[in-house]
Amino acid sequence: MTLIASIDGPTRRVYLHADTVGADVHPIDIYKEMRVLRRTDETLRNYDLFMKASGNESKGGGKFTERFVTLLLGTRLVPFDTTHEITITGTIITDDGQEGIAAFDRATLSPTTVVDINYVPPQVEVIEVATGGLTVAQDLRLSEIHGQGFREVYVDTSAVLNGNGYQQAPYNNLTDAIDDAEAAGLTGLVVLSDIVIDRQLKNFIVTGVGLPTVDFNGQTLTGSKFSQCRVEGTFVNPIIAEECVLLNGTSLNGYYQNCALDGDLVCVDGSEVLMDNCMSNIAGLGRPSISMNAAGTAKLSLRGQRGGMDIRDCNQPTDEATIEMMPGSVSVASSCVDGVIVLRGIGLSQINTVADIITDEMVHSILPVEILAIAAAVWDYTTAAATTAGSMGEYVLKKILTFKQFLGTK
Repeated sequence: MTLIASIDGPTRRVYLHADTVGADVHPIDIYKEMRVLRRTDETLRNYDLFMKASGNESKGGGKFTERFVTLLLGTRLVPFDTTHEITITGTIITDDGQEGIAAFDRATLSPTTVVDINYVPPQVEVIEVATGGLTVAQDLRLSEIHGQGFREVYVDTSAVLNGNGYQQAPYNNLTDAIDDAEAAGLTGLVVLSDIVIDRQLKNFIVTGVGLPTVDFNGQTLTGSKFSQCRVEGTFVNPIIAEECVLLNGTSLNGYYQNCALDGDLVCVDGSEVLMDNCMSNIAGLGRPSISMNAAGTAKLSLRGQRGGMDIRDCNQPTDEATIEMMPGSVSVASSCVDGVIVLRGIGLSQINTVADIITDEMVHSILPVEILAIAAAVWDYTTAAATTAGSMGEYVLKKILTFKQFLGTK
């Protein structure tokens, strides 16, 4: 029996199928069908999850709730548009405090349509019994369910066998891992090998083990957080990255903390980028660069940047950048011709463009080549100039001669 006819993403309405007319329907089955539709129709993944399944919540004394469905962010069920009666045999609630019939929207039905909704949730509870009352497998599964709300889903794409998502048996593909996490209302993914994100990933926490490479692959990653990974590629909407290596060509949009910069990075058009306590990861004379998007606009804020840094393509009136080195060396490229760039902190600066877009507030803002030029000029200071009456050279020479005379008396 088909339960869902269609899902309207913008209005967050789930339209029930004609097969539900006069039927007994459990909300868990609606939820499962929604999961299948969302997995097979990529357009539905542009919207936040419509509902989640929960259950086995502790009631104390070894008792737990039955499984139930929660409609999220204003989602409502719409009965099939014909006069009929439908019976809901499981618990359904909304995240704004409604239950049962209130989870349905009948306002859009035809004026002559009458739909009676019988809401008869089971008056049951799950009771945990001693291990001896269950098989070993049943006891293990019960323990897994009980702790499901606190676990992370593990994925290892290099594994030959596909597991169940636990640490001892990770999934070997990202699709199963994400499906499992979303079905259980989990947000944590632990990545054990390199992955390419091939679908939308919203509000997830992705943690790498062994610094795997995560390819963003142009996907929508709204609100997702990445930790201890090597990241690369383009993406849509801001992210959070902590203790990551940003590989060459990686897009920037969002918040970055304690990250290592490993090449040429590009701000997404219209992005706001905050990088806190990040550093160059290029040894020797090389240095990373950040392009503020030659074809678009960006706002870039580097706070406590360490090592080298090149700033490029600040070329729109609305472009703004604050570069705070602590300590380090920053170069502003000739492609920066408009907008506002403020240099702060401790380090060296080299400005290769028009000065009127630069506010240089750095401490010891001087190039090594200039330091060497000053040193050479001092070394080549002529003896005649050093002995001119009243010069600092004369004063120093007199002190040296006096000291030599003092040594000669001993």
